[in-house]
Amino acid sequence: MIIVFIYNILLIVLYTIALSLTMNAYIKEKRKFFLVLSCYLFFYILDNIIIYMTEFLNDFALQYNEAFMNVPAAKTFIFMGNAIFFLLSVILLANQKFYFLDYFSLALLLVWMLFIPLMADNALKVWLYYLPNQLFSFYVGLRALSLARGMQTKISEVPNRYLKWVGTLLLYLV
Repeated sequence: MIIVFIYNILLIVLYTIALSLTMNAYIKEKRKFFLVLSCYLFFYILDNIIIYMTEFLNDFALQYNEAFMNVPAAKTFIFMGNAIFFLLSVILLANQKFYFLDYFSLALLLVWMLFIPLMADNALKVWLYYLPNQLFSFYVGLRALSLARGMQTKISEVPNRYLKWVGTLLLYLV
């Protein structure tokens, strides 16, 4: 249990350091990409804090798990924030605009996460709640790879390399 405690604290500290660095980069360079990346990290910190609290505070864990099975508002808010800022960071990195499919996939993800809680409580319900987030990550990975391939001459080498790295990593991790 001590290892899990240390791991969670370490994650919160590392995410906070990364958040501070990206906010500092945004303040210095005024690039929207760094602001979006900061928002993305902020949602990861929120998610990790909730996970940490459910592992170590029994009363919170009971209330949160009951609320999650009925109306997972906090987790849906965090997942949607992560999805929006993750997709936006890839789009800003490639200096592109949103496609209709981007809007459609975000809307579909939100609708799915809002209606899954209406199912009966079981393990399938929880799995179906998390599945579209994995599929969305796969979509963003494909989008990053396609942008990297199509933009080789239009953007500098560094964003192109990051897009390839993010796309490849997401396709293998999902």
